[in-house]
Amino acid sequence: HQQLNTSGLVKLFMMITFNWALLVLAVTGTSGEQTQKHVLRTEKVLMADGTALEARKYDAAATRYVVSNAGDPERSRISTSPQCCGWDDQFSFWAFDSQVPGATRFYVADSGDPHRFKVSTATSCCGWNDQFSFWAFNSSQTGTTKHYVSQSGDPERYRIKTESSCCGWEDVLSFWAYSSQST
Repeated sequence: HQQLNTSGLVKLFMMITFNWALLVLAVTGTSGEQTQKHVLRTEKVLMADGTALEARKYDAAATRYVVSNAGDPERSRISTSPQCCGWDDQFSFWAFDSQVPGATRFYVADSGDPHRFKVSTATSCCGWNDQFSFWAFNSSQTGTTKHYVSQSGDPERYRIKTESSCCGWEDVLSFWAYSSQST
């Protein structure tokens, strides 16, 4: 049996880490459905000569969010579980439940007739009701994918995609979240 040299592993990990690194520590869920994972992020601040000035670590819970679409009219929904009854799951992403350094809070709200959802950086009003929020990034981080939130009218509705919109849809904001396989 070979003994694990943790000091060497830590040095190797720090050598590989240039700016941000993502390490999955644990995944929880039932029946093979992953609903939450913990990530360890390490930030390394470099001096002008390339030497490390400081390293900060933190562990944060990330939740899986499922993006589903419905038609007539076309719109998207974000939830923490797969959908049914007219909503088709498209993909999922991982974001944080609480604030982490460098992340922005995004609010998910819904409205009726037809049932629709929106994502914004401000709390809702005027017929929209906040349901929950998540924390994601405004710029690319290691292991993240850009998600576009687009808006269309009559009625006001939103959709979330991993590519920019066209054809009657206008991109109103974007966020970067950890990638997940298609649901």
